[in-house]
Amino acid sequence: MSKHDDLFKDLKQIRDTWANVDYLGPSAVIPEWSEIKEEYETLRNTIKNENEMDAFKKVLENTLTGVIHSVLVMIDGGTELAEKFNIDLVVVETGESLRENIALHEEFIGYLLDAEDNNSLN
Repeated sequence: MSKHDDLFKDLKQIRDTWANVDYLGPSAVIPEWSEIKEEYETLRNTIKNENEMDAFKKVLENTLTGVIHSVLVMIDGGTELAEKFNIDLVVVETGESLRENIALHEEFIGYLLDAEDNNSLN
């Protein structure tokens, strides 16, 4: 597995963790770490069935994918920030740039599509 795949796998795992809606089920416990317990309770009282939970999860996944994609666009130099300075992702041990010869934002979306295709085959 390449360093890019390792990065994308970790980003996908982060997205999937934060898009988890198990805390909305009837016997679910609101996460202890949350600072927005009332909002969780509101959603728990609003989202009543599996279809609604699935819809909410898809919205969360889509939103989080968009945020990660936008951050990668920024790292790739595709935002106004690049007019001021460029940033990079560098492997500390080797000094290798993960931006070299790749569009991280495009490759990440491709990684997600491949991962979702592989999940639908299982």
